[in-house]
Amino acid sequence: MSLQPSVFSPSYPIEIIEYSRGKYDTWLIGNIQKIDDPKFPHKYEVDKKNNKVRLCLYHPNRGEWTKDQEIYNTLIPWTCEWLYYYELWLDDGKWRGGGEHPRLNDRKRPRRNN
Repeated sequence: MSLQPSVFSPSYPIEIIEYSRGKYDTWLIGNIQKIDDPKFPHKYEVDKKNNKVRLCLYHPNRGEWTKDQEIYNTLIPWTCEWLYYYELWLDDGKWRGGGEHPRLNDRKRPRRNN
């Protein structure tokens, strides 16, 4: 799927992958600008080999997401919002999307082979 955060934005290829019943990873894929920047915002991991980034869209320990929610009401709009703030970050290096990035251990789990 592709998402376009504004009418002035390009379309961004996105993968939403269910890795466990009701648990999803959201990936930005393709030609990602500044993928090598150590300050790349609100991400869990960068997969340079496959040119994709696993996005941090919510805090996993705060109940912002539950498996009973529909992704079209949560993950998809949250991804559009993330992309909007990502475009602003590309311009001046400031993350305006707010939020608190959790410690890496909050989302650590075995990685799947793609």
